[in-house]
Amino acid sequence: MTSGLTQREADVDEELARHLRALGRDPDGLRAARRLAGGASGSGVFRLAFDDGSSAVLKVTTRPAWRPKAQREARFYDELAPSVPVRVPRLLASAESGPATCLLLSAAAPAPTPLLWGDADWLRVARDLGALHGSAGAGQLDRLRWLSRPRRVPADEVRAAVAAWTRLGCGRLALSLLGQRRALDRALDALPVGLIHGDCHTGNLLVDDSGEFCWADWQEVGVGHGPEDLALLWQRAEFGGA
Repeated sequence: MTSGLTQREADVDEELARHLRALGRDPDGLRAARRLAGGASGSGVFRLAFDDGSSAVLKVTTRPAWRPKAQREARFYDELAPSVPVRVPRLLASAESGPATCLLLSAAAPAPTPLLWGDADWLRVARDLGALHGSAGAGQLDRLRWLSRPRRVPADEVRAAVAAWTRLGCGRLALSLLGQRRALDRALDALPVGLIHGDCHTGNLLVDDSGEFCWADWQEVGVGHGPEDLALLWQRAEFGGA
């Protein structure tokens, strides 16, 4: 597999071969591998093409701080993915490969940029999220102790947020919002608790062979409130110009 490659390419090639062996796949059947853009989740993501004509996505997480998130994602695919009411990639294999957590997933195409979305696309996403948020009761979620859990923001993070907003010239707005923390906490407590994606933005949306949205990157899946997903989705899309 390493013929004609630079040393750096050969090292990557051998690393992929090691991960594939851990996943129970023969690396000699790998025809091509392409690193995909991203990696904000602390993972290396590769699109793989095999000699038999099949393709897959390999997600490799090596950073110690991020491996619990990768292991959470593996448990999501094992325990929850078959029952959630949204399309998700199919888990082909998972393994611990030395210092890495590896997931081999079915491949799908990236969703179009939200700049090109119409009302029907946003409505499809809203329906998906509504179904997801109402798919599990509090009792069921309580038994899944590996899910991410909500937390109150500590005072030092509040101070850091105010300082950051002040540097952007928005300190007065930040102080006004943070001055309403107790009211905001009460409003959140009044909302139903459900299953949330946790990292809900259009970069984590794929399109499957039928043209339907497929939700990827479940490292932050957890217990929370539906508006958390909606707020991040809207914010990131607006930052992107949508």
